[in-house]
Amino acid sequence: HFSVKSDDDECDSDLDVTAPRKAPTRESSRQKANVTRFCPDSHSPFDFVEILPGKGAALRDIPYVKAQIEKHDPDGAFLKEFHRLIYNNKIGTKKNRMDNILSFSGLVVTNELKEKEAIRQVLSGLETHLLDNFVVVYGGDITQTKEQKIGNIMEFLDEPIDDGKIVPPVVTRTKKRKASSQSSSENDEEKEKDKGKEKQKPKAKATKKAKEEEEEEE
Repeated sequence: HFSVKSDDDECDSDLDVTAPRKAPTRESSRQKANVTRFCPDSHSPFDFVEILPGKGAALRDIPYVKAQIEKHDPDGAFLKEFHRLIYNNKIGTKKNRMDNILSFSGLVVTNELKEKEAIRQVLSGLETHLLDNFVVVYGGDITQTKEQKIGNIMEFLDEPIDDGKIVPPVVTRTKKRKASSQSSSENDEEKEKDKGKEKQKPKAKATKKAKEEEEEEE
């Protein structure tokens, strides 16, 4: 609490009592951590991707490949790895990832030996099911050895071509369900009819027996 002195009183301090009081600062013994702030120029895995034309066909122009890619979730692990592999370690966004991959037409590298070896290393480190997904995309054989798979994937990525593979027909499960439900309902109806017939048979026997008893009484 401050007391205000009159004009005649001597002021022992240069403190201006009319100024708002500032909270005392404490010196912390902890060392402050360095904070790295986002900079627009910094590289990010979500940066805009420049799609350069490669030596092969765009994946969207190869019906079989396009159909296999579109089976996957745009935000799933496989398409993230696919995008990262072909676009310099950038995974893109859920919105543009599928379109970017389908626009790919072959690897465009500046240092072929170094960059392709880096891609091979990434493929080599993938889990088996993710590696097999790459093989399935171009219609390869997943029973091959790991080295054979990687070699064929690299060949495909270097120059994608349409080798005429036929797109497998899409199986509509809803029709099968309807058909099965319809057949089951028909079976239920038949069972109900059979039960009705079985119930009616004892009645017929009962009426016949009753008639015989009446004739005996007469």
